[in-house]
Amino acid sequence: MTMTHAQQGPSAAWLADAWTAAYQDYSKLYALEHRASTPDVRVQLGYAAERVSQAWRALVGAQVLPWWITAAVELAALEFEDQARELFDDVRPVTATAVRVPSPVRRSLPSSASEGA
Repeated sequence: MTMTHAQQGPSAAWLADAWTAAYQDYSKLYALEHRASTPDVRVQLGYAAERVSQAWRALVGAQVLPWWITAAVELAALEFEDQARELFDDVRPVTATAVRVPSPVRRSLPSSASEGA
């Protein structure tokens, strides 16, 4: 029984092309962000960095490579993920998330009158 392309997954050549396209998008947005940094551009750059990270991982996962190449690619993927997270964090407004929740048990402190008894 032979496997179809869909069962085997994308070829390394197809994944390399996908990485190239993702990195080209990232490069264009990186240049734009340095010229005119706006929240919208930073968000788009964050998404582009995520796509590059995902493309790195897909590319290295599709073939058997020496451990040191795999480690280098994983480090590159992590760096792009970190950059995306930083870009998103810079754009998201900081909001308070703490909410006071009343206790279901009413407790009272001992009174000074009961202490002397």
